[in-house]
Amino acid sequence: MRYLDLNIKSILADWEIADAIRELIANAIDEHRLSNTAFPVIELQKGFLNSSLVIKDYGRGIKSNHFIQNESREKVQSEKTIGKFGIGLKDAIAVLFRHNVKVSFTSSEGTFTPVERMKEGMKDGTKTIQITVDETKKIDKGTDILISKISRSDYEKAIAIFLELRTGYQKLASSKKGDIYRSENGSEIFLNGMKIGTDENFLFSYDIKEPNKKLQKSLNRERKTLSRDSYRDNIISILKSSINKNT
Repeated sequence: MRYLDLNIKSILADWEIADAIRELIANAIDEHRLSNTAFPVIELQKGFLNSSLVIKDYGRGIKSNHFIQNESREKVQSEKTIGKFGIGLKDAIAVLFRHNVKVSFTSSEGTFTPVERMKEGMKDGTKTIQITVDETKKIDKGTDILISKISRSDYEKAIAIFLELRTGYQKLASSKKGDIYRSENGSEIFLNGMKIGTDENFLFSYDIKEPNKKLQKSLNRERKTLSRDSYRDNIISILKSSINKNT
């Protein structure tokens, strides 16, 4: 059995279980978009006290190097992704580990499971979060993520920010700049399907597809709600693009 040291410098103090789940779902949706495969299965399996969550994508499968890289060049160069693969993956694992929530990842390379272990080469007893690699447990395609002992509340909080996992939206217009929706949930702002804000002054909801540099710079690691000033010009572009398309 092999071990991979995640080399995590710090654990995000503001992240909760729902934030970690959100990041893993975002990565699965990104893989669906990048590999042009079926939309991932996201299924909560109810237990006696707690539930388990299965996140299954049909993409290229998670590899050992994904756990030790800090940033995915493929995602950085793509305008349609929402996760922070590399940094986000490590953050999610660390947060789940901190909350004693078990998680495993299975692909064609094997099953990856985080454990706490003595750091190699250190004699002071320092322990770090490392990934065990069991090459005897594999699947043929994609990645299966199993998250054990989570509450329905954490699950519902996690999926609430994904447009593709929500109901009550009617698409009114679509352009390369973004989509306009009538929603039962008020006016919400999405970026490539991930919620980044709520704005009571808007009549409709918007999904931004081509963020400008101002919005890109406003995005933070924690994905907290953004101010209207950061996305206002993008909404105007969507409206103008939709009007021009229909004239």
